[in-house]
Amino acid sequence: MNVNVISKRDNPLLKRMEAECIVNFEQGTPKKEEMKQEIAKALAANPELVYIYKFTVRAGAKQGKAEVYVFETKEQVEKMNKKKEKKEKK
Repeated sequence: MNVNVISKRDNPLLKRMEAECIVNFEQGTPKKEEMKQEIAKALAANPELVYIYKFTVRAGAKQGKAEVYVFETKEQVEKMNKKKEKKEKK
């Protein structure tokens, strides 16, 4: 798996860094944890603080686009996960 960072910017108001990455892969879509590890390496960040907000892949393509947030604390990541779980239950 190969990760190319397209853009990244700091968002001081929400205390996070926002980035867009292109993820190239050989076989099927990689697991979320594998992507977190590789994206964290590319952004020089702690994998526990990486939150993949959106990942899109076109049918049959060997690459996808990821919108990623890198938070300052683990509590912020957990809060985002809870919001997503709550939204999915509806």
